[in-house]
Amino acid sequence: MDPFPRLVSETVTAMITAAWPTTPEESQEWLRHHGIDPDTATERAPRGLSGNWDRARTLGWGSADSGWGTFRGEFVGANWFLWRGSSSDEVMAAAHALADLLTQAHGAPTEATESTEHGGTWLWQLPDHVIDMYAYHGLTRPDGFPAGDACVQLHVDLRERAEAQEEHARAHPAERPAPLTPPDQ
Repeated sequence: MDPFPRLVSETVTAMITAAWPTTPEESQEWLRHHGIDPDTATERAPRGLSGNWDRARTLGWGSADSGWGTFRGEFVGANWFLWRGSSSDEVMAAAHALADLLTQAHGAPTEATESTEHGGTWLWQLPDHVIDMYAYHGLTRPDGFPAGDACVQLHVDLRERAEAQEEHARAHPAERPAPLTPPDQ
């Protein structure tokens, strides 16, 4: 599987142990340092004080789609859609391997659930960062509704900025950033 779960875990750990960027210029360099090519991204229409870019390539990560977001002009975090095009079993195995590696590196998740309807979710609320992972198994849901492609959605955010963005979004629902969806869905 490309990328290997170990590479993803190592990249996440490198990101959260590095100095976190603030300005757009710092963000571009930081993304490049961690393998994300910001020149391949598509900017989505900004919502209120939030900006989002997606569909960037991560070097050596196969078909993974990468993105990032800002709030009040400051870098909040990076995200990926991983292992699209793989079977449900392969995606779920990679998700569990990644969850295990992240747990070894950062401790037990604050929350973890698995569901036959969607797949699984894991959340690590670290002192300075948040790691969110959603595994979509891609199987038809129990209600018969198609679930979309199997993939893993992963977010790594600076906790202080992500919480400020979420607080602002709750107070201004019309400005809430549109939820990310896997490309081609």
